[in-house]
Amino acid sequence: MDTATRLLGQLIKHLVRFLGYVWSLPHTLFGVLLLLTVYFPKRVRWSEGALDVVVRWHLIPKGMDKTGDGDLDDPEDFVTGGQTHGIIIFYADEYQAQRQRLRCHERIHVLQCMIFGGLLYPLLYGLSSMAAAFSGDDYYRDNHFEVWARAWEGGDVPWPLKD
Repeated sequence: MDTATRLLGQLIKHLVRFLGYVWSLPHTLFGVLLLLTVYFPKRVRWSEGALDVVVRWHLIPKGMDKTGDGDLDDPEDFVTGGQTHGIIIFYADEYQAQRQRLRCHERIHVLQCMIFGGLLYPLLYGLSSMAAAFSGDDYYRDNHFEVWARAWEGGDVPWPLKD
């Protein structure tokens, strides 16, 4: 590949990323509001197209005990470690921030917000959860945005976010 083609590819990638950041701005601003009022950051780092924030005190649930036995170790239970708002990813602790699978999963949510926009994405996410719940499925696991993010877990960071 010659230099001109490589430079054009880099220019297109940065333009797509910039437009995605602008398009996701309303939801990102909500994340900034959370960062300044609710979550207390322990560490903030820009990485792979998103702002990684490890928080001291948080509202990120540790998971859901679907079986009702008081722990989160059953296959039906799930443990969460992150929450994404626009291009800001909040991690419950340092361990969660280092998990590549979770980092990739949360970056898919960043990409989803860049595609659908900062106003439409939260609405569509909520509607997908409601549709799953009303059809008798799990509102979280069967949410189309979560299914999409889980499909990318363990993979590589999506193209527009890759440094």
